[in-house]
Amino acid sequence: MADHEGQAPEAAVAETKGPRKPVLIGAVAGTVAIGTAVGLMVVGPMVTAQSSDASHDSTSVAQAGGDHGEPKEAIGTVHVIDNMVLNPAMTSGARFLLVATAIEVTEPSLMEELKVRDAEARDVLISVLGARTVEQLSDLAQRDSLRAEIMNAFNTMLAKPKAVRRVYFPQFVVQ
Repeated sequence: MADHEGQAPEAAVAETKGPRKPVLIGAVAGTVAIGTAVGLMVVGPMVTAQSSDASHDSTSVAQAGGDHGEPKEAIGTVHVIDNMVLNPAMTSGARFLLVATAIEVTEPSLMEELKVRDAEARDVLISVLGARTVEQLSDLAQRDSLRAEIMNAFNTMLAKPKAVRRVYFPQFVVQ
């Protein structure tokens, strides 16, 4: 009888370990699912709204120059084109480029024109960037020529030879 009593608690412990494992896995999976849903539905839109507000603030005319009494030069107005996804040349849709482009224009009136003609501006970017291969887009040495080509395309679109001062790529991911 002493041997039987010694084995009973071990059997009871073994039985309680079995059912707890699926419950624990289910609880962890449920927590991850709920966390993901909350992140996508609540936190994500809040973060996107904050970053959108920040990008709208950056479109105002800024001043540059040193803090040493040097004359300040007007930088210009920046129009940001976010979340462009396109397929590079010769990829048959298997690869893509995710890019955000900031276009610095010389006059505030051109900023308004870019806002009104946003679809046309996106099409210009698709034409220029989509004509490049993955190798060309990935090569950092070719970024300056890519910027120059985009500047020329926007100057043509805006019908002003020096409308665009600079082109920036705040986001540039080739996948």
